[in-house]
Amino acid sequence: MPLAASSTQPLPSFVLVQIAAGIDVDTVDQRLQYLVSGGSGSVLFAVGDGWYAISRAPGKELRIAAGGDNERLFEYLGGIPGIIGVELTQADELIRRYETRGPAPAAPVAPPAVAPQQWNLECVNAHAAWNIMGGFDGFDWGSIRIGHLDTGYTQHPVFGPWNQGLSPSLLPQEGMNFFDQSPGPGDPLPNHGTPGHGTRTSSVLTGRADGTLLGIAPRVPVVPYRVTDFVVIDTLGWQNRMGEAINHAVLSTGCSVLSISLGDPCYAPSEMGRAIDQAYERGVIVVAAAGNYTSEGTYPGRYSRVISAGGITVGDQPWNGSSRGSWVTLSAPADQIWRADSVRQADGSTRYIYGGDGDGTSYATVHISAAAVMWRAHHGHALDNLYAARPWQYVEAFRKLVTATARVPNGWNGKQFGAGVLDIAALLKADLPAPDKLVKQDRLAENEHS
Repeated sequence: MPLAASSTQPLPSFVLVQIAAGIDVDTVDQRLQYLVSGGSGSVLFAVGDGWYAISRAPGKELRIAAGGDNERLFEYLGGIPGIIGVELTQADELIRRYETRGPAPAAPVAPPAVAPQQWNLECVNAHAAWNIMGGFDGFDWGSIRIGHLDTGYTQHPVFGPWNQGLSPSLLPQEGMNFFDQSPGPGDPLPNHGTPGHGTRTSSVLTGRADGTLLGIAPRVPVVPYRVTDFVVIDTLGWQNRMGEAINHAVLSTGCSVLSISLGDPCYAPSEMGRAIDQAYERGVIVVAAAGNYTSEGTYPGRYSRVISAGGITVGDQPWNGSSRGSWVTLSAPADQIWRADSVRQADGSTRYIYGGDGDGTSYATVHISAAAVMWRAHHGHALDNLYAARPWQYVEAFRKLVTATARVPNGWNGKQFGAGVLDIAALLKADLPAPDKLVKQDRLAENEHS
């Protein structure tokens, strides 16, 4: 970050910040307003070339809060998402820069055209969220990883271009196979179970095929895990494999969000419960499906420390197949979902296709997990500054905001389908809650483990 003044200089009259191209300036402005005693009214005014001056009174308040230490001020402001430069300047230099300022920064890059069947993007306000993230093609995922625990992956073009088994979207080299003896987390597309389920769900999460399909968080790095060959998990020992995969994603791969479009309507054993507890204590947001066509919520989605995804269809109507109950956190699209798919041919080759008949809370799950990873990327170090001392607060801050900003359709049954319908743009715009306003979920009860 360019710093134009050293910490030994006397404090000048104005603080300037540089905002990355494509970032929603209003969002940064609102964040600064929140920092300066919660005051109202714009704090920033443009001085050209992506630089903005902070009005004198708010700037003075920020310098006082930093104790007159410029380096501390630089570090503090530099931790705000979207700010890529900080300077201190005298009034006469500010006037000169303002009078010679260039044209306004370019508008955020518009996303490529998508298939008209992708009603789900508008439903969750994805386009507006992309603009807040820096405009399409302006996403900076940094070191963020999202773990995807499913049937594995295939080399579908929606994750490409592929180069010697490597993809810009999927990181199979970092994932694991905890299900069978196949090398790596690839899905062999067997003729039983739900082959290709991992490909279908991850395409809605991270896929990108311009003009054909855009995922909710296009090109976010996804670490695939193969933990099953069937979406309704009831195979002996599956829960142990799930626990091992969760631990690997959290401890070895450093995933900050886990997406689990799987479930068991029966009580899960202690191995998986302990893994969920460990993820929670380390600040990893776990999103899991509420379940399909069962009156009981499925595990791990029913755990209190997990974000549980219910389903809706076009028009914000609850999807008939969605499990429902007090454990559902919120809902997202789960019917007529346009997604990529891989089909094993009779001759052993693989056919890569697209289709719009995807349904299930599996798809609702990846919408919400995509929102979680976008939220973490958008706020960056600001989250660390607030919650790193008690990492579980990352999870509860997300839970608090994603439910508070959810859309509530007319006639919505919050006791059955959660707080409402996911709105990612509203989530990203919401101010981060103070740590003392967050409530820790109890450790999973032993009867949830056995």
